[in-house]
Amino acid sequence: MIYTDSKTPSHSGTYAARPNRRAVVKALVGIGVAAVAAGPTLGLLSPASARSTDSLIVNTAGARLRSGPGTGYATIASLAKGAEVRYLADGGTANGYRWYKVRVLSTGKEGFVAASLLSAPDGGSDPVIIGIMYTTATVNLRSGPSTSNSVLKVVPANSAVQASDTARNGYRYVIISGLAGWISESYLAHRDAPSEGTFTTTARLNLRAQPSSTAAVILTMPENSVVTALAGTAPGWRQVSYKGTVGWASTNYLN
Repeated sequence: MIYTDSKTPSHSGTYAARPNRRAVVKALVGIGVAAVAAGPTLGLLSPASARSTDSLIVNTAGARLRSGPGTGYATIASLAKGAEVRYLADGGTANGYRWYKVRVLSTGKEGFVAASLLSAPDGGSDPVIIGIMYTTATVNLRSGPSTSNSVLKVVPANSAVQASDTARNGYRYVIISGLAGWISESYLAHRDAPSEGTFTTTARLNLRAQPSSTAAVILTMPENSVVTALAGTAPGWRQVSYKGTVGWASTNYLN
């Protein structure tokens, strides 16, 4: 059964505390056999990072790409340390290891690799968790921000997810039960988040993708523009809608 995905941004949001997720990434991605052997109850993080959401790096020379998720399956290839692979699906647990189905980017070969032999790409900053959101329908958690990315999990309606500050192509990077991935913002909402009136811009003002002066500029609103106030707040910022486009505006320039 195929569940909902779309690329229409959610029009509501209230943000909570901002715990940094770097420690979670280091603890759950590429941490070795001890964590992998813990099995499904560990809730391993899906292979994702701020820069390359569904790619991983082989961290051990001679890592075996196998035809199935277990040590009893034939070896397709021996991978070099540093080789980049694309995550395709969770292969479950077998022989004391967690297995990921991957595609080797340099050759196109597909197979299964023990998750302990894979690490998140280095560099860049990790997504920051900024609050709790809820799914408004049964929706796919995907390995990347598009319908072409693999489905990691089907998330029931009314499920609480940890929402990050990272959004792309109408999808938001989230964590649910220790599993990280992307959910369409159309099916994410904060509870009790109605429209809260209007503001007028007091100068030309950038509408940004995130509540930060370094975030991408979606568009620039003219002075005296009327915007609809949404419930999303962050220190010095307000989530607003301008002519149907949702983003973040500095409260210093809203009257």
